[in-house]
Amino acid sequence: VFDCFCGANPKSQKKIRFVHEMAWQQHFVTNMFIRPENKDDIENFDPDFTVINACSQVDEDWERHGLNSEVAVVFNVEKKAAIIFGTWYGGENKKGIFSLMNYWLPMADNPQLPMHCSANVGK
Repeated sequence: VFDCFCGANPKSQKKIRFVHEMAWQQHFVTNMFIRPENKDDIENFDPDFTVINACSQVDEDWERHGLNSEVAVVFNVEKKAAIIFGTWYGGENKKGIFSLMNYWLPMADNPQLPMHCSANVGK
């Protein structure tokens, strides 16, 4: 389990919880999202959204469920949860949360246009 933050602005930052099957997936998101800096950040962490990545699981009845394959990446905004299964690609963790930010931020009290970028610190 990895609890983290998405968004640099504390006013619009979202708390995200990732639960992964594979260690490398966990390592990937620790590099992509903002890590808690101190005990206060993580104590009583109540996530705004939870992503469960069960990559080795597949939907054997994918046709009956109306899917295009045994792979699915399902995000439910109302239940604040996502499940990823049948794919070993790690980018769906990041892309899913960034897509949610593209949905949430323009609807915030102070509407914002999300930007997907990074910056280096130091020399």
